[in-house]
Amino acid sequence: MLARIVNLVSRKSNKNIVEKYTEDLSQITAEIHNLDKVLQRREKNLASLQSKINYYGLAIGIFILSYVHWYSFGNILYVSLAALIYVGFLVFIKWITYRIWHLLTTQKTKKLSKLKAIHAKKLNQLKTETRFNETNSIIKRFTSGNDENDDQMLLLDEELVNKQNQLTLLKEELSKLQNSNKVEKDAWFDKVLNVIAGGNEQNNVIKPIICEKCQKHTGAYKLANKSLTYICPQCNWKYESK
Repeated sequence: MLARIVNLVSRKSNKNIVEKYTEDLSQITAEIHNLDKVLQRREKNLASLQSKINYYGLAIGIFILSYVHWYSFGNILYVSLAALIYVGFLVFIKWITYRIWHLLTTQKTKKLSKLKAIHAKKLNQLKTETRFNETNSIIKRFTSGNDENDDQMLLLDEELVNKQNQLTLLKEELSKLQNSNKVEKDAWFDKVLNVIAGGNEQNNVIKPIICEKCQKHTGAYKLANKSLTYICPQCNWKYESK
């Protein structure tokens, strides 16, 4: 009876924790999403405003310079001075618009940073209260393998034993290859590379096909455990593997 009461209290407590954090995180993420939208919209508005300032500023500038040129009877000094003043004024207008945009978005950016920090803190608190890291590591360990019902540690131990056995066999083969030809030695090195790279079968490696008649390699390869019929394009030597 006591155990049943404890289980009910524990379930209720866990449910309250999940509901509490779900509500809090939903509210925080909604605010983050809205602030992101606002900042993106303001960036687009700034880009649009700057573009309009450039377009209309250029049109007005051409009109003003044309008027100065007409009024001063083509005096290059007056035209140049008017151009410098107008360009400076245009740059000042663009700077003012950027500063206003920056002031309007700074507060939103700070609020967004605070919300992201609170969001991360809430997630860490949730992981701590629900012991997420411990349970997740246990779940990952005991859901390994193809059917997700094996112990990862046992699989690693078996893999290490298999690798040790493969390396032992390769060592024995090496002792027998002292007086072997280059092809057999290359095949042995291929096996070593396959084992080091993570292959599970020593025979499941790619081997180059070297013609026994002309001793040339034309870029052809074969799997060691697969049958193949090959005809050398240089001397028509026929190779058949089983």
